[in-house]
Amino acid sequence: MNESKKKKAIVIRWFAARLICLTHLIISIFLLVSTKFAHYLFFIPIIGIGLVLLEILIFSLLKFRFQYSFFLLLTYSIFIISSIWILELYKINNLTAHKDHQTNVEISSITSYESDPSEDNFYLSNKSLWSEIQTQAYIFIIVILKGLCETKDHRLDIVIRTWTTALDILDFIDLLNHPKLYSDYRFVYITLTIWSISCFQFIIQISTIKKFLINKNYHRLATIITYSLLSMIITDIPYLIIRLYAIFGVRKHDYTSYFLVFKNIVVITLQTADVWMAFNKTTKKIISTSV
Repeated sequence: MNESKKKKAIVIRWFAARLICLTHLIISIFLLVSTKFAHYLFFIPIIGIGLVLLEILIFSLLKFRFQYSFFLLLTYSIFIISSIWILELYKINNLTAHKDHQTNVEISSITSYESDPSEDNFYLSNKSLWSEIQTQAYIFIIVILKGLCETKDHRLDIVIRTWTTALDILDFIDLLNHPKLYSDYRFVYITLTIWSISCFQFIIQISTIKKFLINKNYHRLATIITYSLLSMIITDIPYLIIRLYAIFGVRKHDYTSYFLVFKNIVVITLQTADVWMAFNKTTKKIISTSV
């Protein structure tokens, strides 16, 4: 592929990524307007749409000399995660309010609800599923965006690595579907906060941080700053703590929770080994250079 075709392909992916973000943000407006709980907050996705359109205008005027994706991923994530918070709290408020009318049925670790029709037709209109659909859509789209926004040739590797992380993030927020856990509002807010922070690993560019540290002559620190370290700090360790609290503190446990805890422990061990190997490798280089 010649240089002109490469540039054309980059511009097409650039526009496709922004079109996907705009479409999802527009759908989020409809979801918020349709809820009595937060219909007045419909302007939140509109702000995100305005910022994305502003980015498109600025980069168009610059004739696409820069194809940075950080601002797009940051803007999209902030406003979609905000809508997920609103819809998740809306779902939990309704489930809690109608708790006396629910028959809780657990089959194979899957919780379903049967209830009498409520005045606002909450269950009839399936609004309880909106937060889950919004979350799943965000996870799927952010993986696609990572592939579209990658300008190098290893896009497939980026998509696979992002998708693996995304599945764990999706499993984690599923904790808020269990009555024992969503009944504690402090647990709900802590879980949503940790989940939101973990999503920002999709935005952070490790290569940019490495370049900054190298320019400041922090070569050893730059070497250990890897995706393994980032994922361990903002995802696996916090997730492990919350899952252990759910098992031992709230007594909410099943086969899936055991498996996920074991998975987090194994991943943390592997990530620690990866960071340690990177640190030792850098130390040996420094020693050999000084000698």
